[in-house]
Order: sequence, then structure tokens, then C-alpha cells
Amino acid sequence: MIEVYGLTVRGRRLARNPKNPDTPPYRVVHFLDKVRSATKETISSYCGMNPVQTAVVLRALKARNIVAEEAGDNV
Repeated sequence: MIEVYGLTVRGRRLARNPKNPDTPPYRVVHFLDKVRSATKETISSYCGMNPVQTAVVLRALKARNIVAEEAGDNV
């Protein structure tokens, strides 16, 4: 199963804040705001993180209700 992530309503509001620092979590939020949804691999390559860092950031953002996992199917 492919894991696809997107922003929640709270995440979309956070993405519009012009005072966001340039940190890995905010890079992920900004990227997801631009593309609507993406896989872990796409997020990793765009944000310049390895897969482990991406997993940690996504887990933290999910816990704060900023990112949600969307339904994905095998292709």
C-alpha cells in the first residue's frame, strides 16, 4: 500500500503563515501545501531529507494534527 500524505485544515492554515522558519517540518508543510498530497519518497527528495528523517517529521506532524495520511492504493 502506498502511503500518501496531505495537510489537514490546521496544516493549511499553518502553511499560510509568512513567519514560518526554514526547518524540516515547515518545509514539509510548505511542500504539501503546494502539491496537495505526496508520498514519503517525494517529500524526502523535495525537502532534502533521508527516509528516516522524513518518517520522524511526518510522525511528529501527524501527532500535532497538521498532516494526515490519505487513502492510497497499490499501482
